[in-house]
Amino acid sequence: MTVLSPNLPLVHYWPQYINFNDLRSSFLKLKILENVAHTMCVNFLIYAIGMIISCLVIGKPLSIFFLSYLLVSFNVATLPININWKQILGMGTMAGIGFTMSIFTTMLAYSNTDARDIARVAILQV
Repeated sequence: MTVLSPNLPLVHYWPQYINFNDLRSSFLKLKILENVAHTMCVNFLIYAIGMIISCLVIGKPLSIFFLSYLLVSFNVATLPININWKQILGMGTMAGIGFTMSIFTTMLAYSNTDARDIARVAILQV
């Protein structure tokens, strides 16, 4: 069983009224631009999500954990009595979430750019 498109009769009448050479080249250019833009947008979105995950979820906890480990290894700092390394990793995760949420909340809370800048500097200094 073959299914015919409802637009098939229109295709036979179009060549009389439309110059397909100009239309095809313009349409092809638009389709290429659309496909490239869509691919770039999807790639950028995947890249942005990957950067957020790698920086906030992985980077912050590991950097706090390894810096703490190095400081304890070189006897610059001591690990408190009731604290283990798993808790230090959890603390790093919470610090990453708290830091990110404080900047996000600042961006939503202040409409004045001067107030936002002051709040950002205050967050970064803590």
